[in-house]
Amino acid sequence: EGFQTAKDLAQKMTQLYKLSSEQLSQQDHYDFGMRAVKSVLVMAGALKRKYDTLSEDTVLIRALRDTNTPKFLSDDVPLFMDIIRDLFPGVNIPPVEHAILQQSLTSVLKIQGMQPAQQFILKCLQVYETMEVRWGLMLVGETGTGKTTCLRALCNALTEIHESAMTQALDEEEIELQSTQDADKLSLTPSSQQLNATISQNKTIKDDLLRESFGLAKTTTLNPKAVTMGELYGEFNEITREWHDGLVPYYVKEMLERSKEQANKVSSGIGLYSNVSPHIAQKHKLNVPTREIMAFDGPVDAIWIESMNSVLDDNKILCLSNGDRIKLTNNMTMLFEVQDLRVASPATVSRCGMIYLEKTHLGWEQIAASWKDIFVSTFPHLEKFAGSVIQYLITPTIQYMRGNKDQKNAGGSKGSGNNKDSFTEFIPNTTTGIVASLLELFTSLADSYASTHTSKIADAQYQLRMDAVTGTGGRRGRRGKKGDQKKAEREKEANAQSVLNIQKTIPSTHTVYPPPPGNMLNNKKYYEDQYPASLAAKHFVFALIWTFGA
Repeated sequence: EGFQTAKDLAQKMTQLYKLSSEQLSQQDHYDFGMRAVKSVLVMAGALKRKYDTLSEDTVLIRALRDTNTPKFLSDDVPLFMDIIRDLFPGVNIPPVEHAILQQSLTSVLKIQGMQPAQQFILKCLQVYETMEVRWGLMLVGETGTGKTTCLRALCNALTEIHESAMTQALDEEEIELQSTQDADKLSLTPSSQQLNATISQNKTIKDDLLRESFGLAKTTTLNPKAVTMGELYGEFNEITREWHDGLVPYYVKEMLERSKEQANKVSSGIGLYSNVSPHIAQKHKLNVPTREIMAFDGPVDAIWIESMNSVLDDNKILCLSNGDRIKLTNNMTMLFEVQDLRVASPATVSRCGMIYLEKTHLGWEQIAASWKDIFVSTFPHLEKFAGSVIQYLITPTIQYMRGNKDQKNAGGSKGSGNNKDSFTEFIPNTTTGIVASLLELFTSLADSYASTHTSKIADAQYQLRMDAVTGTGGRRGRRGKKGDQKKAEREKEANAQSVLNIQKTIPSTHTVYPPPPGNMLNNKKYYEDQYPASLAAKHFVFALIWTFGA
């Protein structure tokens, strides 16, 4: 990889992995073998070529941090960083630089009513960084820690960045075409400097920052445990002896066909987008091939995962029972969403890059905050009530029922009678799941009651708007009154649609996340006489007792 002090750095790196394996907690998804070393070397080489002014110590530290910290538990990360500081004393560790991607992640989360928690965005960035050096990834974590949302948010962010770069490229294309047409009228040939000056001065480009595409991301999701091995990889018909492809080779061949088509467009000089000139597409990196992601959302076991070992190796070949060998391209990624790796073999663990998500990255507090945004927009008079029940009812109840168990158990999923400060759960559940069930039950009670009662406040506001439209003290014809009434009704509908501030138009190219609790209240508005605070308190206490007590 071109390091001048490779021998000294290799000794420190070996010592780091030795100390980490001895001092860090023992987890099924931890791996400090040769494949982990290779991924560090690949990232270190890429960083050295990109940041040629940084010292080799700094480059290696950043590679070690970015490839290892995603898989560590939150308690192990400080210990790992202390080991790095001891081995590399006095070396400054630079922060992660993904400002555009981080900004886009925040935007796409807000669009769909999610909370842009910093720790969760960091996990999304770690998924992207791991994809750059490993084509096999595993998102490990309890149910409700945001594994699926993390992947979808990253794909939506990459799509938003690509669309922004495409928009800027089309603006430049239009300006360049206009400049060329103006020059043709004067029989002049515009120089490149003149074109660049025209582009920089034109007001149609709203952003001074050059938008470069990270490439689109397309996800194909399947559950490997929902089908048989023959349906997953393919099998011979017992009667006709004909081979039938399973889901994996079928989707892999589809991905290869799309990748081949894109590669042919780029190699022919046309580019992926015929409406953008080649030099503009190269400037904005629009010809980056689509990142094809096959996501396996289901438990990992030795029955089906061992057949993926040849895909996760360096040769990236899918071997089938009929003798077919399908070579995967560099833009294809195999991603697995699992709860744990208790039954996975060390060979499988070492072949994948690990990203561990726990409730500290996306806990029940973010779920409650998203619910509060929706609930307050529908019931404006209950804003103080919504904050109070979270602070004075949900939080103390969780602390009382869970005790210290939430700190020991990442998901708070298993009850233990040994802890006198916690309760034993007959049906184990995560804290996030219980809170989501509570908020959904309360929301359904509130919506059911409020929707069956009319509001005098709403009628009074409607009458005031009618008076403002028709004018007071004057007489008008029947046609005028009907027209004013229709106008007022249209205004009323428009006001009702604009009540929900967080509900924005979701682009059709974005993947929709699982909706937060209270999603049934979207585009609705109720008043105090339809659902008073006293009744809301009774309903919430009922839902709290029913959910936690059950």
